[in-house]
Amino acid sequence: MSSLKPLVFDIVRGSCVDGPGLRSVVFLKGCPLRCVWCHNPESYEVTPDLLFDAERCRKCGNCLEGRPCFPGARRVVGQYYPPSELIELLLRDRLYYEQSGGGVTFSGGEPTLFMHYLEKILPCLQAEGIDVALQTSGYFPFIPFASRLLPFINRIAFDLKLIDADLHLAYTGVSNDLIKANLTALVSCDVELSVRVPLVPELTATRSNLDGIALFLRQLGIEGCEFMAYNPSGLSKWKQLDRTPPVPLPEEPMTRAELERWCAYFESRGTHAAKA
Repeated sequence: MSSLKPLVFDIVRGSCVDGPGLRSVVFLKGCPLRCVWCHNPESYEVTPDLLFDAERCRKCGNCLEGRPCFPGARRVVGQYYPPSELIELLLRDRLYYEQSGGGVTFSGGEPTLFMHYLEKILPCLQAEGIDVALQTSGYFPFIPFASRLLPFINRIAFDLKLIDADLHLAYTGVSNDLIKANLTALVSCDVELSVRVPLVPELTATRSNLDGIALFLRQLGIEGCEFMAYNPSGLSKWKQLDRTPPVPLPEEPMTRAELERWCAYFESRGTHAAKA
């Protein structure tokens, strides 16, 4: 990936759900996983994607002539920001970070695909006293990560999706060996570490999966994790990409009652569960 210019598919300013305080969240395009429930399928590829929202289309014909669509029905996802430009943009919200105890979060996709890019940005943010968080699938080479990025990261939100090796391969496209090894290594590192588990009905939200995750976390000395309840927001994006999810997915979000039941079950296995 070192030869590629990383593309940003979204920057969310003022987020209060991606780490402490108010944060700017940079979503980088490209991911080594292919989670069948992904709610950001436009993040799969490292190249730009074209999204078409039929509900916003006014049939003006502009797109057929290569002109911008006035209501934004058709749009290209993926923009390159030179490191200096992205840093300048992120520092605009310095006051909000300072007043709220917030900072900057890098997400994706999988941001560690672009270590050559982030190693030009993270030291600058650290020098400015900005708290830096990373949201990751955990699928990255640990040694270069530990030397090039980890010293400039304050906190990591680490996704642990499926504990069974065969199911992980079937539903994400990759083995979970590297992910489990990286989580094991990070436990002893000087970084604030939290584990996130997506609760997808019938896929990750099963007793056998949560039993295995609870046991693995206890073995690592990790007291608990954060549950992320399934929501169907990705379904509209699959449609806009003119693609179909690899498996049928629920069209309704997980209810609060369902989330509470899974939290209670996880607690009964001796491991704490927080709700995202």
